Amino acid sequence: MDVNTYIKDLQKNKLLRTQEECEAFDNALEKLLNYQSKEILEDLFLVFDDSAKEEEVMFGLIHFLEDYEMNTYLNGLAKSLPKMLQNAKEWVLILNKRILNSEQYRNAYAEIIKVMEEQYKKLIINLMNEIKLDNPKKFESLVNDFISKIG
Repeated sequence: MDVNTYIKDLQKNKLLRTQEECEAFDNALEKLLNYQSKEILEDLFLVFDDSAKEEEVMFGLIHFLEDYEMNTYLNGLAKSLPKMLQNAKEWVLILNKRILNSEQYRNAYAEIIKVMEEQYKKLIINLMNEIKLDNPKKFESLVNDFISKIG
């Protein structure tokens, strides 16, 4: 089987409603372990769905994506955000919180966002402000720092 087949398996089983879907999802992800290409990143980010029943299984996809080279991962996420928001806003918030919690990733993400089109900047700023409002004690200074770096 080829890479596209595994991605289709992830998409087909992404709601993780049954044990069979969870196993098929894990198996497809395992088959992709040796294939880290930026060409498939957007497809992988679009697997996230807020309707998924088994969050811990979906975290396998997060860990898989975070194993990509940092800038490749961050660029892929930034470019995928508008499409992800349609079905996976909660996952978008989780991914961005994880980035905020890492100084290295936060700084690299700011550099990437700084040079993106204004619409992306506004989208990211809105997401970051939502994260800050949801938990100001934990995220206010991190979000403010991030936003000040992207200009």
